[in-house]
Amino acid sequence: ADITDLSNGSATTVPQPTIEIYPVLPAINDPTSEYADWVREVVTHEYTHILHMETTSGFMDIMRFVFGSIMKPNSYLPRWYLEGEAVEMESRLTPVGRGRSYYYEALVRAFSEENVWGKADIAEINFTNIPTWPRGQRPYTYGYFLLHEFSELKGDQIYGILNHRHGGRIPFFVDGAAEDIFGKSYGKLLGDTYKKLEVNVQKQLKKLQTEKASNGEVFSKDSFG
Repeated sequence: ADITDLSNGSATTVPQPTIEIYPVLPAINDPTSEYADWVREVVTHEYTHILHMETTSGFMDIMRFVFGSIMKPNSYLPRWYLEGEAVEMESRLTPVGRGRSYYYEALVRAFSEENVWGKADIAEINFTNIPTWPRGQRPYTYGYFLLHEFSELKGDQIYGILNHRHGGRIPFFVDGAAEDIFGKSYGKLLGDTYKKLEVNVQKQLKKLQTEKASNGEVFSKDSFG
């Protein structure tokens, strides 16, 4: 859809699966500005939404047969889940993606140095209208870190398992699937993710403080250990 100069895309499954892409490259100050093949990344992101929202199972399969396309419980999941999973897949299935970006790494370091890392609870990371950084990107950034941790805990198959669990449940009661699989709520998992990343980021900060970079030298992620 060539209707704007902004780089973006969207996906919906009502009344039928549809992806809309704005064919504009991201600006240098956009969170998506680090990319290898932007079209591939944005389509992967939006297609993840389609596959996720289309998934139903069990009782909800019957409800979907009766009520049609409005009965897709995964489309009612929190925004941090929807966007976090899509950012995870755009990063996992393409050469770059936001999850592989230096921006996301630097964001955590900046929050840690300002002593605000770990302060946003599971409800707060869902909002896009909070004026503090990262503003409208909050569900994407925090959602990615949390969703990425799921695979660290349970392996790559966890996304399919969770999607089918949520796809067979009544919407809005989201913690049931997490407690069944992880033994704790999504809020507790977010807290664990904060603590794990804080340990890693302190190692990064120590290295950056002790080993001076020159002429814009970039530290590779591997160099942080």
